[in-house]
Amino acid sequence: MAQLVWQDGALSLTVETRLSTAWQRYLAGIDFGAESQVYQRHRLDPAHYTDPLWFTLKDGTQQIGSYLLDRCKLKQGEQTIDGVYRGLLTVARSHRGRGLSGRISATALDWLTRQSTAPFLSYGCVDVDNLASQRMLARQGFIPLGHLGSWLDYRQRKPKPSPRCHDGLSESAHKAYTRQYGDAPLVHQHTDAQWTTLRNGDALVACRHHAAALHLKLGPVANVITRRMMPLIAAAQARFNPDDFRYVAINEPVASGSLEQVRPLYRELTAHLMHRYETHFASIALAEGCASDGAQAIRQCISRRKLLTRRQVTVLVKWHGINRQPEAPRALLLSAPDV
Repeated sequence: MAQLVWQDGALSLTVETRLSTAWQRYLAGIDFGAESQVYQRHRLDPAHYTDPLWFTLKDGTQQIGSYLLDRCKLKQGEQTIDGVYRGLLTVARSHRGRGLSGRISATALDWLTRQSTAPFLSYGCVDVDNLASQRMLARQGFIPLGHLGSWLDYRQRKPKPSPRCHDGLSESAHKAYTRQYGDAPLVHQHTDAQWTTLRNGDALVACRHHAAALHLKLGPVANVITRRMMPLIAAAQARFNPDDFRYVAINEPVASGSLEQVRPLYRELTAHLMHRYETHFASIALAEGCASDGAQAIRQCISRRKLLTRRQVTVLVKWHGINRQPEAPRALLLSAPDV
């Protein structure tokens, strides 16, 4: 049952612990740009979240906005802290320009702070070129924590999977993961992803991965222009379909060993995953700020490829329930139960 959080005349903000069909219908009509398919597939799946709260902004009886706060556990070094993921902040086009986005965000988080018995750290991602949202969050006291970079890679996939790739995260790969990402500003792990490890002697590579797709729904002219933005690889241009673009999302790749050892293993692992997901494209997400040898090896493996695109998001955080704001954590791990 919906609980009233705030009301001002015909405007009201309510919260529910379950995703309603009205919420789903409302967001189905929202254009999230190139990520529409991702949002429809993952962000509206309650199983994607730990303990979500679904906020609804209405004008009378009409829903005109949405906001999601998902309560979860974060790791700051060896310490476990209460965290909240912020997402799905939308306002209908007819009601934009009235400061409602900032009002939804501030009101919902203030309400949750009053309901909570312990301080918590909220976090959320904003595109680096979305300056308006960054300014809005800065006015509310949010601090940039770091960046997440995303690269799109193309390669010919092998006709057969590699027999040396094994599902799961080995103990040595887990240690390499801790060394590599211990100093990273932020690591975000998808709860529906799987681990695969490839090892050869003392060298290894591993990553989390899941199938992903985008439906850009471009017009004929935009479709042609988008295809031409691909590198001058005839096979890549022929296989790239903006209307139905399927790829494997590779997250937090881990490496241990020298660049000469890691490079062939990285090629073998990505080719194996492309065969597994029946695609020639991969999106590789790597936290900025990793200074370990494994992270540098992965970066050099990526940079030697003919990259198609690169996208970055800024991660902003804020402590709630504390009178004096402490410094933002230098490193934050948003961990799944198996890590």
